[in-house]
Amino acid sequence: MLPDLKTLRNLVRQIAQEELLPRFADVQRHTKLDGSVVTEADIALQQRLQQELARRWPEYDFLGEEMTGHEHEELMRVCTQKGLWCLDPLDGTSNFAAGVPYFAVSLALLIHCRPELGLVYDPVRDECFMAQRGKGARLNGLSLGTHAALELPLQRCIAAVDFKR
Repeated sequence: MLPDLKTLRNLVRQIAQEELLPRFADVQRHTKLDGSVVTEADIALQQRLQQELARRWPEYDFLGEEMTGHEHEELMRVCTQKGLWCLDPLDGTSNFAAGVPYFAVSLALLIHCRPELGLVYDPVRDECFMAQRGKGARLNGLSLGTHAALELPLQRCIAAVDFKR
């Protein structure tokens, strides 16, 4: 049985508000080998959420962005055997480190290497997008309906590009 999304949302929300928001005003940052930024907040949130997920749902393994490449490879090899939490503890670390309030916690649960549920929580706006396979998506508990695809000409599209790597 999959974890309840409301319970998961409440857990991520509490940890993000306690670990990210207080550190937003005083960011301690470092540069990883690949040139990307990592902060104390990335590490603190990942460690705390990993502990809580393991306590509540011990049947699933855990893969966090701040783990080593070797750990990532090993965990992806076993994701066909059991469930795997996949976490980016601070999606938008560069923004966070620069004082730009556009960042979130991104968490998904893969079962047999297939995404079954996920959430993206923005602690600044207190918004949580959640979805579960076959059950649609929600924003703060309210259903996000589907809309017919629009065929816009390229001239009317907006795009963002990040060249950090």
